[in-house]
Amino acid sequence: MFESNRTTLVSYLFENLNQEVQYIHSEMHEAQQRLDREQIEQEEAEENEKAFRETMQRLGMVRDPAPIETDEYRQFIGKGCRRFAAAGGVR
Repeated sequence: MFESNRTTLVSYLFENLNQEVQYIHSEMHEAQQRLDREQIEQEEAEENEKAFRETMQRLGMVRDPAPIETDEYRQFIGKGCRRFAAAGGVR
């Protein structure tokens, strides 16, 4: 009887431990996905900023390559910015 209870207890503890490990793995996976998304967003923002500066310089609208925080800048960094820059911008 005592051996049966011990086996049941060990099985129960092992099952709980296994569930905790699965939960931790799931949490780690979600955290990694969040970090990956943040990194992608940061890279896209940097690409958009670079494309804007390059286009503004090509247009002769600015000589300083530093980013310009204007309404036009915020509009320009929209979805079409990367496509615009990839196409070579305005020539």
